[in-house]
Amino acid sequence: AMLSLSLYALLAPLMRARAVRALSVFVASQSALLFGYALWGGVKELATACLLALAAALVPGTVAEPRGARGLLPLAVSSAAILAVLNVSGAAWLLPTLVVALVAVVRLQRRLGDRGFRPGHVVSFCALALVLSVPSLATAGAFRKANSVLTNPSDLQNLLRPLRAIQIAGVWPSEDFRSPPSAIGLTYLLVLAVVSGAVLGLVWASERRAWGLLLYVAAALTGWLAIAHFGSPWVDAKALATASPALPLAGRAGAAALGAAGRRLGAILLAAAIGGGVLWSNALAYHDVSLAPRARLAELERIGERIRGRGPTLMTEYEPYGDRHFLREADPEGASDLRRRPVPLRTGRLLPKGQSADLDRFELSSLLLYRTLVIRRSPAESRPPAPYRLIRRGKYYEVWQRPVTARPVVLTHLPLGDRVQAGAVPSCAQVRRLARMARSAGAMLVAPQRARSVVGEPARAPHPRGWERHPPLLYATHPGSVHLRVQIRHPGRYGVWLGGSFGRGFDVSLDGRSVGAARFELSNAGQYLRLGEATLGRGAHEVTLRYGDGDLRPGTSARLRPLGPLILSPASRSAIVQYLHSRDAGRLCGTSLDWIEVVRP
Repeated sequence: AMLSLSLYALLAPLMRARAVRALSVFVASQSALLFGYALWGGVKELATACLLALAAALVPGTVAEPRGARGLLPLAVSSAAILAVLNVSGAAWLLPTLVVALVAVVRLQRRLGDRGFRPGHVVSFCALALVLSVPSLATAGAFRKANSVLTNPSDLQNLLRPLRAIQIAGVWPSEDFRSPPSAIGLTYLLVLAVVSGAVLGLVWASERRAWGLLLYVAAALTGWLAIAHFGSPWVDAKALATASPALPLAGRAGAAALGAAGRRLGAILLAAAIGGGVLWSNALAYHDVSLAPRARLAELERIGERIRGRGPTLMTEYEPYGDRHFLREADPEGASDLRRRPVPLRTGRLLPKGQSADLDRFELSSLLLYRTLVIRRSPAESRPPAPYRLIRRGKYYEVWQRPVTARPVVLTHLPLGDRVQAGAVPSCAQVRRLARMARSAGAMLVAPQRARSVVGEPARAPHPRGWERHPPLLYATHPGSVHLRVQIRHPGRYGVWLGGSFGRGFDVSLDGRSVGAARFELSNAGQYLRLGEATLGRGAHEVTLRYGDGDLRPGTSARLRPLGPLILSPASRSAIVQYLHSRDAGRLCGTSLDWIEVVRP
């Protein structure tokens, strides 16, 4: 809305009909790439696009009628604001605008003499802008040091690949602007319509001396080209989004030029192509938007309030909103995100950014540095080491805490299980080795029992059309149902867990009875959602996953997301933890355990 106000002013010399002008800026202000960044929660891109258009709209009036220092203040504020948003990198957007303004000042001063913009006005403007930019300039050195990666030509961050330059046209009918449109031929025609209309609009603006529009388009394109030359593909994408309203705006001016020349049909077709292309692109993006898992984040907020001041705290799940915001009062860190201390795995390596890992994969001494552990609930997640006690269990997270001084002292930790099973049966040789260690250290053995889970397997083939199988995961892009078989050996009550990340989601039934639904539960890789519980007898059972049709609501597209595995885990709420003297260690042989530790009280 703020961007559209400046664009409305830029079109004022070209379009007198307010309704037509309003419709034009409505389209241009939501160019597809900028709209996509808005759905991503982008802040700098939207703010810079707004301020760049504002500066371009202010220049013509400021140059023509400076009205002293007070008349220079709006342009000085907008210029300083660009630096406040982007720090020194904002100069790429700001300098073209100010250089053109300076050239206009010189030419106007020669023609009008003392009646126009005088050299003293330039000095006043520079002084005002400098004073307003002091906070930004004071942090310039730290900004460059902290963002040296921004010039790395291989830095993609959350992009899949570098964006295409033609996306600056503001039309990209794809559910995700990082991916090519399915109708690529039609996309090229729409881009051609935007560019052709922009050329017509700029020629018309030049003839009508509408310098604001010319300046805005020039500054947008020049700023993007400069950043694309020096910056990484990730930064280039941001610059493309910032500059993307310029060409649709000029294209709509081109449609108005055709109308003014008496070619009404051509004007209508061109305006419809630009407007339709932008709105079609945004409808697809809106349909595919990732809706935040509000309930899960709200649970993290409640956890943060409870553990305030009880840090340091570790999250082993990749969840940047947790360790950077919701747990901020508990000295939080993420094992693969916000690290102040190294949290190595047992292999000695660090967990790559964006990854999650089971507690048993971490080196024990680095784990015990943290007083509080916030762990995503999962049928495959190991129990924390012996000093930790459960203080909270919610739908999504468990919170474990140890005393300020870790007691008992863990001398060694034997992890068991794998990526799907949290528990396993240790070999008797392993048990005897730990018993000897405990005997020599005057310690004891601790071992939590962990019943093995049941993993669903495909009941029959083939899968429905649009379903792909890459064991143990499934990918669904079309409505349909898939059937999984589970074999229960020990009757009882089981929790039903489904791995994956769900937009439109799935309805899950067990032996024809509904268990639950997984919708709008977006997670990072390797996480599970607990759907419910069911009492099962011994024998085979069938689980049905039904993927329904999408609708007009946001987040209901058929984006390809991994599904699975499906796990039935014994629903016991607390595992039995055995504390054994070394002479009784033989009782652990043949028992499914989470881990075994040698501890000294």
